[in-house]
Amino acid sequence: MAKRLVMVGIDGCHQGVLYGLIDRGEVPFFNNLLKNGTRVKHAVTMLPSTTGSCCATLYTGAWYRHHGILNNEWVDRFVTPVRGRSYLESLHEALDSMDRKLFGFPTILLPEKHKGGQINNDLNPAYPTIFEAMTAAGKTSYSFFHYFGKGATRWVRPSRTDMIRFGYAENWQKPLQIYEKQLVTRAINICKKKMPDLLAIYFGCNDGHSHRHGVAAQNEYIRDFIDPELRRLEAALKRFNPEDTFYWTISADHGQTTMLESERDRNMWFTSFYPMLQAAGIQKIDRGLSTKKLDDLEAIISLGNGATVGFYMKNKRAGDWKAEPDFEADLVPVLNNCLKASALAAPFADFKFPGYLDFLLTRRSFNEPYHIYTNKPPFEGVGEMIPIEKYFEKNDGRYVKPLERIHSLDHPKGPDFIIMLEYFDKHFNINEENGFHPGQHGSLCPDDSFVPMIFSGPGIRHDEIEEAFTTNWAPTAASILGVEMPEADGKPLPIFEKNNK
Repeated sequence: MAKRLVMVGIDGCHQGVLYGLIDRGEVPFFNNLLKNGTRVKHAVTMLPSTTGSCCATLYTGAWYRHHGILNNEWVDRFVTPVRGRSYLESLHEALDSMDRKLFGFPTILLPEKHKGGQINNDLNPAYPTIFEAMTAAGKTSYSFFHYFGKGATRWVRPSRTDMIRFGYAENWQKPLQIYEKQLVTRAINICKKKMPDLLAIYFGCNDGHSHRHGVAAQNEYIRDFIDPELRRLEAALKRFNPEDTFYWTISADHGQTTMLESERDRNMWFTSFYPMLQAAGIQKIDRGLSTKKLDDLEAIISLGNGATVGFYMKNKRAGDWKAEPDFEADLVPVLNNCLKASALAAPFADFKFPGYLDFLLTRRSFNEPYHIYTNKPPFEGVGEMIPIEKYFEKNDGRYVKPLERIHSLDHPKGPDFIIMLEYFDKHFNINEENGFHPGQHGSLCPDDSFVPMIFSGPGIRHDEIEEAFTTNWAPTAASILGVEMPEADGKPLPIFEKNNK
């Protein structure tokens, strides 16, 4: 008998929603998994809790500082020209991540680029994906409908018809199931011909559905759509491979938080931060998208979702993006202005977003870990740089695993400073300038931070594991098939009964 593993990612899956559905017995597929499996009570994702970077961790088992995907948007200041790395912001960038372009030959519409996909190509090769680990071990793997397919035997991306269907559902506010219904159908059709050792499928539209309608809407999407689709997939795989032994694992890139309609005045955009930069004498500012020319700018702003905003500052004296900014000359005036604006201190008495700031992360050099920057009114001169270990030493659980997750950002290509918005109580968040999404994510709060994690199959403990990071998911999944991922930061979890691995 062959041992097979099905690895299911559910974008934006709120742990409380899925575990609640399971505990109430409303999802037959998931309930059946846990009759012969285990779940993690507190599975913690990365920070910022955004799709591109969190998924890179899911499939490599590595911290951000190692796999190199620092956010949905970040900037590579060490290349010429300076490159914005934005993976999902626009149709152009999302297609590039799927290794397609909008127009070209031979198909005119949505042809393949055959370049690997920008987000796959940006992964640090020193930290292989689970697909690369499978190939190195002589095993096969398929990745379906995901931005990540590096090293897979087959990377099955959405077809042109699928993409048109998605555009129809997205632009006309139609149910996203119209697009995602084809995911399991295509997996069944391809696996009918040849079943891989590892089948990885990704339900990306649960996140989009929740962005549209809020976290509570995930109950409907998971119960009425994902659960039946997985039952259909399971039945088909068993029918095609009746002698094989199947294992399943479930997880998500991040959670999600609902923003209220009454809190629209808390929605910020990259232009909301221009006054702090301009008051420090900085005029050439823009957002760091892949499509933009950035070399001549003095400051670049990068967004994720929800709660974090990154700032890249040019060294004024050197006029060179590769040079470290002068902390006192280039960073301190802007950091102080961020504090002033939140407190409505002069010259920001009319700032539209009082109390927007939770804390500031910054560092004096590219290779230094991030610290918390503070200052006292009137917010002049050089403030204090507080190690995060000291700042969070009295953390009462409000911030989920802040030390490990913030240190994961300690990468030379990270922003020069990061604004963490007051997302917990006041729900300040990054939301579309000309729109409103009730569902958001990106923070250190529990709703965004905890994700489901389930392992099921013969010999797996019927139990609950207290704690894990998403760095543990891929190494644990690989271990089911006897494959090791030694480069990963996470290690396999103890999911097997003794003497039954």
